[in-house]
Amino acid sequence: HNLWNSFYRLWEQQTNFEAKKYYWEKAISFYQTALKIKYDEQTKKNLEFVLNKLKQEEQKQQNKQQNEQQKQWENNKNNQQWNKQ
Repeated sequence: HNLWNSFYRLWEQQTNFEAKKYYWEKAISFYQTALKIKYDEQTKKNLEFVLNKLKQEEQKQQNKQQNEQQKQWENNKNNQQWNKQ
């Protein structure tokens, strides 16, 4: 648990998505290893928490990228219409 807590704190400090993802993937790996050694309900809950947070963050990142692509497409479309005039 202490190792994961350390990774969680490191994650909280990150602003870059890839850095956050790195720390959460490390935490997931540690939890999975711990569960293989000895099953523990709290460890399982922590693993599920991290998996869920990672999934949420990936979804946010995907939505952000889609929004940026949509804005870029709209800007290109507006520029093409402006150039035609």
